[in-house]
Amino acid sequence: MGCVPDRSRDRGFTLVELLVVIGIIGVLLALLMPALARVRQTAQNVECSSNLRTLGQLLAIHANDHGGYFPLAGNIVPGSDETGMDNPQTLGDQLRQRYDYYDNGGGNFFVTALPAALAPYISSVSVRNDSWQDVDADIQAPGPLQKAFLCPSDENTIERTYGAPRWINNYGSGTFLNGWSSYGINAEIFAWTDNGVGGTIGHSRARGKVSAVPHPSDTMLMCDTNASIEIWVLGPQLSLGDVFLGTGGTVGSGVFDLIRHRGSLNVLYVDGHVDGGAILSTGGTPAVGPVGAPGNSPSGYLLDISMDKDFR
Repeated sequence: MGCVPDRSRDRGFTLVELLVVIGIIGVLLALLMPALARVRQTAQNVECSSNLRTLGQLLAIHANDHGGYFPLAGNIVPGSDETGMDNPQTLGDQLRQRYDYYDNGGGNFFVTALPAALAPYISSVSVRNDSWQDVDADIQAPGPLQKAFLCPSDENTIERTYGAPRWINNYGSGTFLNGWSSYGINAEIFAWTDNGVGGTIGHSRARGKVSAVPHPSDTMLMCDTNASIEIWVLGPQLSLGDVFLGTGGTVGSGVFDLIRHRGSLNVLYVDGHVDGGAILSTGGTPAVGPVGAPGNSPSGYLLDISMDKDFR
């Protein structure tokens, strides 16, 4: 008689063996997921830094083309007078060579939004300048211009949960130009105000003039924010830490996003370099309690970043 083959060797997995394999795979995935998430967050942080660095380059090109001036952004307000400061005549820019404007009809020019001012330097991007409605629509349209101002860590939540903050308040025309942005601007550099605003003696803003900032490597130009475009202080020689604490009439700690980069933020400086650091002294999320409590104090990183150090 011939040998009968042993078919027990040809059997498949038993149910128990299959469950064991699935369990092992599940454990391995559970171990790998945090590591993969950290790699993804690191990549997003690198891309965010790259976004800010690119914006710094575009702003530098703009300044080179406009006599050493960045675009204006934020409030154009001399003291408490909220009328008539957003046109070439009152800004001392009659030839429209320093700043960027749109024609609101009949040759009435008003300051345009910062993204619109940078649009000519971004490939395939065009923003109309024939009315505030067209400017507003074009800077909010999905595409390269909007992407340039969005941090990848926002995961599109900026369009769901954030408002559309104002890039410019045009008081003379009674209009406001809105636009999505993950990044806020240092209003002490981009905005406009007279000395003594808010009762602060000797306070002044750079009004877009690059050479008015004597310490460009220490002074913040733009940074990660939490749905607030304009970051401001009222008083000389204040830091981004003063912004957090609300010192001198600043916007306060709510401007910072503690989730986006795991408690840190990226900062673009006037000289074009970008770095990052912890928002809180604890390096984590705020402790329960008022701002100024140990768990809610700004880190030394924020305290070292100038907002308006010795503007000329």
